[in-house]
Amino acid sequence: MSKLNDADGRTAKLLQALWPDGMPERDRVIFEGLLPDRRAAVIARLDAVWRAENGEPLAPLAKGIGLKRAAFYNLRQAWQERSLEGIIPNALRKPRRMKIALDSPLRALARSLIIEDGMTSRNLDIARRLADDPLGIAEIFGRTEQIRLQSAERLVRHERRALSREPDYLRNNFSRRLVIDMTAVSILLEGNSQLAVVAVVLDAGSGLVLGSALNRLETAVEIERAAVEEARRFIARSQVDKTLGTGSACDLDIMLPTMATEPEDFGELREVTRKLDVRRPGTYGFGQELVQLIGPRMGRLPLAPRKTLSIDADPAALRRKVVELEPSQAGAYWDREVLRHNEPILNALAAANILGLGVPEGRMTAVLSAVDGLLLGS
Repeated sequence: MSKLNDADGRTAKLLQALWPDGMPERDRVIFEGLLPDRRAAVIARLDAVWRAENGEPLAPLAKGIGLKRAAFYNLRQAWQERSLEGIIPNALRKPRRMKIALDSPLRALARSLIIEDGMTSRNLDIARRLADDPLGIAEIFGRTEQIRLQSAERLVRHERRALSREPDYLRNNFSRRLVIDMTAVSILLEGNSQLAVVAVVLDAGSGLVLGSALNRLETAVEIERAAVEEARRFIARSQVDKTLGTGSACDLDIMLPTMATEPEDFGELREVTRKLDVRRPGTYGFGQELVQLIGPRMGRLPLAPRKTLSIDADPAALRRKVVELEPSQAGAYWDREVLRHNEPILNALAAANILGLGVPEGRMTAVLSAVDGLLLGS
């Protein structure tokens, strides 16, 4: 125990020396979300660059963290910006690019189908139209129709994500449709071999996670309420809501958690939504809207929607992707991946002059308040 306390004390002193005014919020989320083995490596790297800045010989410092002189030089250069991400191995890895050319007519067709649809259809439905189009028949290949459809769906998801970075599209579609969904994720909760479950409140137009929470499946109602409350706080703090007026309500797609008392009607929700879709617990219901909108991962963390109702099952199929963490570490790891997912979207919203120029309470807040009342009554 004393060795552990000594190590914690040394780490605290190092962080204080590196950030005398306190670690920036973004870096704090990243640091707390590091897996234990990765955190130890990052602390060793931070210690090495700090010692180098204070005049210690470079060669022994580089050798101590397993880097050659050139790599250690690059590490020190990255640290000049005081960004923690530059210290973490592979943290700045670029996402894979689509193999289809940017000016491909197929991509243009996928984009036009998404815009014409107006966020009323799932990616899979748009992918079917794309695959059945004469252009799609000519350009989308696969050994089976299922493989062709999967390729078309990946393209639709990619183009939807690209559209959600464009100012005009964001101004027209941000806050038009909210999605509240739940799914298991590839984190094994320490102590009882359960996969963690997350609730997510998502803006469908941008893909922005407005709020989320992580815990065990048996606390599903509490998880969803926590995600809703976090979303309300974000909306108020960022002033991104739009005024609720006649004909201006937003749509809602909600995955209900397993509740002690099933709601008999959704009158209050219908009053504050333009279109309401309610999904009830089921193996093929959990996480489907989330996967449709953002893909099979949050940041780099695989989602496991089909495992949501079988969280105690042997996770052999996910063995290479599952990490085992105690609940607070799991929550921090999840928050880091949400940050990774949200950052480019927040930059796009800022470029579109959406952040800070709305109202703190409006149509999204009205929907979330009604959802909270529904869950509270369970």
